[in-house]
Amino acid sequence: MNHVKILIIISVVFIISACGQKNYEPDPFLNQKEVSVRDELDPELTEPWPDLKGAVVLTEKEKQALESKLDIEYELTEHAHRRIQSQFIYLARKRRSTVEKWLKRAETYLPYTMKIFQERGLPRDLAFLPFIESGFNPKAYSRAGAAGLWQFMPYTGRKFGLRSDWWIDERYDAYKATHAAADYLSMLHSMFDDWTLALASYNCGEGKISKGVQATGSKDFFGISHKNHTLNKKARLRTETLDYVPRFIAMVKIANNLKLLGFKSINMNNAPELEKVRVKPGTDLKALARSCGMSWNSFYAHNQAFRRYASPPDTHSQIYIPSVKVAAAKEFLKKPAATPYAGYHVHIVKKGDSWSRIGHNYGVPVSVLKKVNRQKSNLLKLGQKVMVPKGRSSSKLASTSSRKTKSARTADAKSKDLTNAKTRTVNKSNYKVKRGDTLYSLARQNDISVKTLLKANGLKSPKALKAGQNIVIPGANPAEKSKSSTQIKIAALDKNDSRAGGRKAAVPKPSLAGATPRKALTPAKFAGEPSEVYLVKRGDTVWSIARKFSVSPIDLLEWNNLTRKCVLKPGDKITVLND
Repeated sequence: MNHVKILIIISVVFIISACGQKNYEPDPFLNQKEVSVRDELDPELTEPWPDLKGAVVLTEKEKQALESKLDIEYELTEHAHRRIQSQFIYLARKRRSTVEKWLKRAETYLPYTMKIFQERGLPRDLAFLPFIESGFNPKAYSRAGAAGLWQFMPYTGRKFGLRSDWWIDERYDAYKATHAAADYLSMLHSMFDDWTLALASYNCGEGKISKGVQATGSKDFFGISHKNHTLNKKARLRTETLDYVPRFIAMVKIANNLKLLGFKSINMNNAPELEKVRVKPGTDLKALARSCGMSWNSFYAHNQAFRRYASPPDTHSQIYIPSVKVAAAKEFLKKPAATPYAGYHVHIVKKGDSWSRIGHNYGVPVSVLKKVNRQKSNLLKLGQKVMVPKGRSSSKLASTSSRKTKSARTADAKSKDLTNAKTRTVNKSNYKVKRGDTLYSLARQNDISVKTLLKANGLKSPKALKAGQNIVIPGANPAEKSKSSTQIKIAALDKNDSRAGGRKAAVPKPSLAGATPRKALTPAKFAGEPSEVYLVKRGDTVWSIARKFSVSPIDLLEWNNLTRKCVLKPGDKITVLND
């Protein structure tokens, strides 16, 4: 690579260098009553690995695997060999079970990534990159804000055609993101004319690697890595990047020698047979899934980009459907109005309603409501139907009266506190453990998981909690850290709490006085759909049951012909659709 080309690269990179860097970039739409289910990255992909001290004696099979060639060229210096071998040993020996999990996940997506990379004329081995990006988990979300199979940052994803907004996040579309990754890697290779530098740039950004090339005069990643300690702090590569390329090479050598190393082979015939179907703006995806005889979960497994039960109202979208379901999907799309709404609430405008009040009650931005309903005016008419897109964690009921009693306003305020618990700014508060407290009760009281409490306080077991101990509660609102011990003890005495196993759950609300509950049977309009019957226990409310099954309280009321004033009694039967 000559100096003229390096200068050209650097001048271009300073304009676009931010697009590849995985510095913290928050997702403003995450956890806003969406249907999305996201996973944290596997610890092996985020935590620093311990140094493997002492001499390592390789088996003959390990030597053979390490000596196997890749279709990505690099100079195998002593430095490069040492770093690759360290990563290889850690993966093949220390984290063998994790690698086996990744290999199993890869069966769904690896055939497609290999097909696309082959069609694009890219090295075959690049198709293995999701192993060290996401562990081939399409739901993976990093604390830095990277998402999906290929761990795109929001800015980089948009740059390569992946939409990310209130409606959809195409970084979680494993198939579309694969095309974007191929485009990005191709661009990086054209800049550096070396695949190891392109891979390092994919991890830390083009600007960082360009500075390393300029400062060291190296023509590949291992040249920069070997001289990294000589660079100034701004140009020096972080440990994550220093490990990234050798880890990738080590993983490819394992993946190309599974049988030799005693791993189970990847079943390349295990990928689902899917077809692309184009849907109109604002399509009710939940109703479409039902019309195909699919639960929402089975539909969502192939369509994880959607953040709502409906598609964006401003453009056609692409969904993936099992081949055997395509005919039913297309039949639905011909006459979608013939099927009851499932992805929308139908709100009838009442006296005192406004766009902002409706949006507040359902947790939906006014701009979204207007776009869905094709309205520009701020005026609403009594009796007008307003379509409101649903979200799985929606827990606000529509207002039934323009004038609310003091108790109703109080209930709404409490509901708002619970709804906003996950989206408020992360704070921390100190709490002195009282007699009768458990980690389960404290986690439930503060709407966080037991795992989060354990990690925040360096505890290894829930049993390690003792009265008088001071603990940190992450995510707690400082204004609320003076909650009464009575409230917390009530939560600790909840018999269901010990069975929750750390599952997040809202504090049960007081039962609403009013209508007598029915021993609910599945309503006729939902007959034949996958469902289960839940037996109401002492202390259960519509809200707590809805939270337990990750469904909307509004849906739960509708499925069981109940009103918001219902009072549940132990022994009542509640029908829950398996969506």
